[in-house]
Amino acid sequence: MSERQWPDRAYVQNLRSACYDREVLEQLVSDWANHLNTAAVRNRRNPQAYLITQGVGHFFDHLDQLEGETLADRWMSFEPFWIKNVKGRDLTAARFRNSIFLTPLMLRLVVPSDNFLGGYRALNWVRLLLPPDAPLRALLEKLAVAVTNLPNMSYSQTVRASALHLATRTVLINDYWSLSDFQDSDLLHRRGEHKRRFKFGSDALDAALCTMGVFNRTPLRGIVRERRPVVAPTLAEMVRARQLPEEYREVTRLYLEAYQVRISSRYSTLRSKLQGLARFWRFMKACYPQIASTAAIRPEHIQAYIPHTLASARANCRSSPSGVGHGSTTANHDLATARTFFSDISTWSSEEESPFRDYAPPALPLTFRETQVPEISQAFRQQEAAMTRRIIDLEREMPRVRALAHEQWQAARDRLPNDDSREALRSEAVAFWNWAFIELLVQSGLRIEEAHNLTVFDILRRTDNSGRAYFLLHVEPSKFD
Repeated sequence: MSERQWPDRAYVQNLRSACYDREVLEQLVSDWANHLNTAAVRNRRNPQAYLITQGVGHFFDHLDQLEGETLADRWMSFEPFWIKNVKGRDLTAARFRNSIFLTPLMLRLVVPSDNFLGGYRALNWVRLLLPPDAPLRALLEKLAVAVTNLPNMSYSQTVRASALHLATRTVLINDYWSLSDFQDSDLLHRRGEHKRRFKFGSDALDAALCTMGVFNRTPLRGIVRERRPVVAPTLAEMVRARQLPEEYREVTRLYLEAYQVRISSRYSTLRSKLQGLARFWRFMKACYPQIASTAAIRPEHIQAYIPHTLASARANCRSSPSGVGHGSTTANHDLATARTFFSDISTWSSEEESPFRDYAPPALPLTFRETQVPEISQAFRQQEAAMTRRIIDLEREMPRVRALAHEQWQAARDRLPNDDSREALRSEAVAFWNWAFIELLVQSGLRIEEAHNLTVFDILRRTDNSGRAYFLLHVEPSKFD
C-alpha cells in the first residue's frame, strides 16, 4: 500500500502490552476498518463486508466491561464470554455478529486461542476483509500457491483446502508473521488430545512447507510426524522409572552413561540394556538380599539366575509367527546383557580414576561358554528353520500374487472406456496402487512401514558424468530409530 503502512510485529506487540486506552485503540481500528472497506482496497463491496467493518464500537463496548490493564488481558476475558454466550448460537443482532472482533483480529491486535477459532473458517475472513498486499493475506496466499502446486496424485482438493485452513489457524493462534516461524510441532496433535478437525490437512501443509524451504527435510506422513517430537528420556529418568533396587541404581546409571559414550548412544540399545539388567537386579534382591554391591556377585549367583530366567521367559513369552514361542531367545538376551555388563565394568575399572573400581568383582562371574545353554541354541535353530520355510513359501507364491494384482489392474483399466463413473475411476486407481505397492516391495526390499512413508519427493533425480539421468529412492529407516 502506498498511502498507508501496515502495522509490523513490534508496533502491534507494543499496543497489546500497553495500558488499555479505548480512544487510541478505537480510533486506530476504526480508521483501518473504514479504509479496508473502500472499493479501491477491496473490490467486492457487499453487505456482509460492510457489517464486518462496522462492529468496532460494539467490540470496545464489550472490552470496557471486562477487567484487565492491557488489551491482551481484556481479550483473554473476552474469549470465554464469547465462547459461552455467543459462539454457535446463530444470533442475528448486529452487536453479536462475528463482525465485532474481525477487524482487530485481522490487524493482529489480538491473539486468539485454539478453542476460540475452533469451528470458524478464518481463511474466509482473511480473503474477504484484507487486500492482497496485506501481510497476513500475502503470507497465506504464498502458502496457497505452494499447496496448489503439489502433485495432483498425492493430495485431493479437500485435503489441500484443509491444509490452508490449518495454516491460517496456526498463524493466528501462534502469532506468526513469517513462514520461518513455522515449527514441526505445529503439525502435531497434542498428547492425549482427540484428533481435531483441521489437522486433516497436516500432510499437505508439511509437503508445501518443505517445498518452500521452511523445513529442510523430506515431507513426512502423519504416523512418522507423530513420532518425531517424542524426546527420549535421560538415563537418570530411565533408571528412576524402572524402580531398581537401591543397591544397583548408581552402578546401572554409571554403566549406561559410559556405554552411551564409548559404544552406542542409540536409545533402543540403552533401553534394551536397562531392561535386561533390571530383571537381573530384581532376581538378586529377591534371592540374595544380603549382597549390597555388584562387587560381591559370584559365579554361583549367576548359575542360579540361568534356570530362573529361562523359566521366567518361558512363562511370559508370546507366540511368534515362526511358531517358536518358548521364550528362550529372551533369556539369551538377559544372559548376554549380564555377561557384557560384568565384562565391561571389569575392563573399565582398570583405567585410572575409574568410577567402576568399587563395583567390579575380582573375577568375571559369567562367561560366554556358560551362556550357551542347549535350550537356547535349540530355540535359535528352530527360529532359523521356520524363517527359511516362510521365505521358501513366499518365493513360491509371489509370482501368482504379482500376476493376480496385474490382471486386476488391467481388467479395471479395460472397463474405463465403457464406464467413466466415479466408482470405476476409483476402482482402477485402487487396483493400480495394489499392483504398484506389491512391485515396490518385491523389487526394492522395503519394509511395509518404510514404503508407507514414501512421498513423491523421495524420488531423487541425479545425473552421472556422461549426462545420463538416473533416479534414487530415498528411504527413511523405520526400525529401531
